[in-house]
Amino acid sequence: MPRHLPLPDLSDVSLLFLLSTISSTTQDDLEQFLAAKSVSHGPITVAQVSRYAAITREQFNEWKTLWPMSYHDCIVREDPPLSPEEVASAEKWMRLALQVAAPNAGSADDSFINGAIMVDPVTNTQISASGDDRRKNPLHHATMNCIEQVAQRERKRRQSRHAPDRKIDTDRSVDVEQSQPRSHTDPPNHKRKAADDDDALEDEAIAYAGKSGYLCTNLDLYVVREPCAM
Repeated sequence: MPRHLPLPDLSDVSLLFLLSTISSTTQDDLEQFLAAKSVSHGPITVAQVSRYAAITREQFNEWKTLWPMSYHDCIVREDPPLSPEEVASAEKWMRLALQVAAPNAGSADDSFINGAIMVDPVTNTQISASGDDRRKNPLHHATMNCIEQVAQRERKRRQSRHAPDRKIDTDRSVDVEQSQPRSHTDPPNHKRKAADDDDALEDEAIAYAGKSGYLCTNLDLYVVREPCAM
């Protein structure tokens, strides 16, 4: 019984508690339990209570008559089903994420077996890729490594604004071989595989970060193991 109960000044007010489901105990067991705790109580009755939270106003208005409940308007997104092309694309990137995770496949701790691929969904191109490297640094989750690569590219893009004579790194793909885990003590590897016709283009996906103030805005992340703590 809560410390502030009973309320001597409100003797005409009754407080109802939900004690248990009828499938998990009996009324006799409940009475014995309350008696052992020296809890005074009125008659123990069976009440109907909604098993689920109301997600519509109509459900709330109907179910609250059984037992008091709260309701918060929620916006339920009804996304259209994925097209065959979208499914094929997702499978492609997940296979690549598995390939990135492969070097750690022999680890005794399978939590290190992870791979992540950052993709621009507009152009369906790879932005970054990385495996798990937490043996060297506890923060080097595959997801965090991908975000770090995006940050490096964004930093170069911004620096290029102040150095027009420097060639902009405009690649739209990262070699999986170059995307394996590395520690912060290792020198950054800026080798990239890029198509010739991309040399004069800025990376639109990275440019999104400059407009929104957040890295990786509007990008998709494919991760082998979810959820990732980072």
